[in-house]
Amino acid sequence: MTPADLELPDDVDALKAMILAMAAKAARADVLEDEVADLKARKARWCADMKSNAFCSLMLSVMPA
Repeated sequence: MTPADLELPDDVDALKAMILAMAAKAARADVLEDEVADLKARKARWCADMKSNAFCSLMLSVMPA
């Protein structure tokens, strides 16, 4: 947002509420970014496991013939 686009409330309490809401939104964004990073790491490990012979052997041992 540019300063021209940002509409600030005249009331101090409303401004405080706006700042708290923005901080909460930023915190949620941080949590989501961490979750995405975790999921990407888990996917990378899963893909590596899929390519390994150990995983293929494991899957063959638990799959019905």
